Amino acid sequence: MKIEVDYGLTVEPVGRQNHGGRQLPYGVTPRAAVNSIVDRVAADYSVTRDCIFGNSRKKDVCHARHEVMWALREMGFSYPRIARVLGRDHTTIIHGCRQHEERLAARQSYD
Repeated sequence: MKIEVDYGLTVEPVGRQNHGGRQLPYGVTPRAAVNSIVDRVAADYSVTRDCIFGNSRKKDVCHARHEVMWALREMGFSYPRIARVLGRDHTTIIHGCRQHEERLAARQSYD
């Protein structure tokens, strides 16, 4: 079973499993996964990497940051690990993931 996370990385659960049975593919380092996701989301939202790692509370920046949090969680990163990467508290990551999931659900209800 493969899980496609639309950030250019395909995840195949093998060996030691992370969140939800997902694991980074062999040869992909966590840093490469983070950089790939941050770059893609920054381009999609027309914000900079510095904005995603920064403290801005503008709506577009927050939405981009939430998507990065959610995508990393889908890749198998734990909440505390995502928090360390983004320089935030793990409860902030939980909130950001939930906010992004609510926006996804709202979009799907319109389709």
